[in-house]
Amino acid sequence: MGIGGWTIRDTSGHVYRFAAGYRIGAGAKVTLHTGTAANRFGHVYWRQDNYVWNNDGDIARLRRANGTLADTCSYSGAGSEVLC
Repeated sequence: MGIGGWTIRDTSGHVYRFAAGYRIGAGAKVTLHTGTAANRFGHVYWRQDNYVWNNDGDIARLRRANGTLADTCSYSGAGSEVLC
């Protein structure tokens, strides 16, 4: 499935946009990392110098390229990884 141009936004307004042509397979997952490294299959990097996700909780909103909401994921409390 093509998700190029789709975005993930947190409650503070940080936005990550998937590159044009980015594709994932059915049932596959993508890990969005805050820091900097080379994108590779299943792992993309926001290239931020500071933390994006709030330690006490946050909401990630996944939107299609046309802006419609595709999914949300939220958490509360500290943790280094959340699977949605």
